[in-house]
Amino acid sequence: MTLQGIRIIDQCNELEKKIDSITQYNSKPYFRAALKKLAIVNPENANVICDYLLAEQIDMNIKESTKEGKIKVLIWLSNYLANKTFHQITKQDILDYLNSLKRPVR
Repeated sequence: MTLQGIRIIDQCNELEKKIDSITQYNSKPYFRAALKKLAIVNPENANVICDYLLAEQIDMNIKESTKEGKIKVLIWLSNYLANKTFHQITKQDILDYLNSLKRPVR
């Protein structure tokens, strides 16, 4: 195995530990499974979500329900934008996503 291969495995293991840490007290296994699925498709976005939630967990001691809501919304955003990395998302991408959530006018 190459050094690069070992690094990738280490990064995957680290990300999985972060996901487990964030979701260990969640009431529904959906959130852990959704984050792990995102980690396979777009590990960069999954890592950003984990780092963000870990920071909030430490700094503000957010509730589990708040954490679950943020996981859900950020995964939906990532999925809507075809897993474009969060660093590449533009203001227009966010506006398009928010507009997609609006109910159609009757």
